[in-house]
Amino acid sequence: MVAALVARQAEAAGLRVEVESLGPGQAWVQGDQAQLRHAVMNLATNAVKFAAVSGTVTFRLSVEGTDAILEVIDDGMGIDPEDLPRLADRFYRASSARSRQVQGAGIGLSVVASVVHRHSGDLEFRSPPGEGTTARLRLPLVRERQEQADQGR
Repeated sequence: MVAALVARQAEAAGLRVEVESLGPGQAWVQGDQAQLRHAVMNLATNAVKFAAVSGTVTFRLSVEGTDAILEVIDDGMGIDPEDLPRLADRFYRASSARSRQVQGAGIGLSVVASVVHRHSGDLEFRSPPGEGTTARLRLPLVRERQEQADQGR
């Protein structure tokens, strides 16, 4: 659902959206649907803002052990390594965002981090210089529902 909403924004910006599922087609997590949707939407909106011109935003869903993993990936210029540890700080804006005069107040990623932690998850960022950014959200699976999905029920 979020990918479909972002696809419209991306298309308007001349970007492609790709959705990849590694492993089972479904990953069940328990939580507040509105909060989780808002968190993923914030990650997706950032990816659209910072993707390369005519670039791609990729959503990648996978399962690792007892966790669901969602990666939101852009192919933009990346983030300065000095900025990475502070990305989820409230009101912090990375130097690349400031220099590009990208709109935003610097609270979106702090909201994402708060939602993810309230759901017993983790949020991390990888951004090799010049190679774009990957926001990696990890949430615990709901074991019973995941077993049913894995068995094709």
